[in-house]
Amino acid sequence: MIFVFRVISNEVEDFFRDVEIKSTQTFYQLHNAIQYDADWDSSQLANFYLTDDNWEPAQEISLIDISGDALLMDKVKLNKFFSKKGQKLIYTYDVMADRSLFIELWKVKDEDEDSRQKYPVISNGNGDFPSQVMLQKKQARQNI
Repeated sequence: MIFVFRVISNEVEDFFRDVEIKSTQTFYQLHNAIQYDADWDSSQLANFYLTDDNWEPAQEISLIDISGDALLMDKVKLNKFFSKKGQKLIYTYDVMADRSLFIELWKVKDEDEDSRQKYPVISNGNGDFPSQVMLQKKQARQNI
């Protein structure tokens, strides 16, 4: 199965991205696809939060294990938690400033066995990602 996740921002009105990814790939691979397309500093902390239909966070999936018992992005496959259109999660990409993207499972497609497409892939989008706070601070220092 191929999951198509729609990524939106509450900071940039006309922004969205559609990320196509195999259901057997990990949250880490989804994280990397977003980071790469946004051209963000990937050394920053990030987390996913599974949510209910009202975007209320429930289960955290972390980039690194600070608490000693976290679910880790590189260990958890998407199909462990996702199976049907409409499921939601929050991607906190700027932990220190509590800035997030909102992600919804937009479509579920059958995988084309003959396709040579490598996943994940950005298949659709509009607008620019919000900027990363850390990048803004680096740029400000360079201008001094």
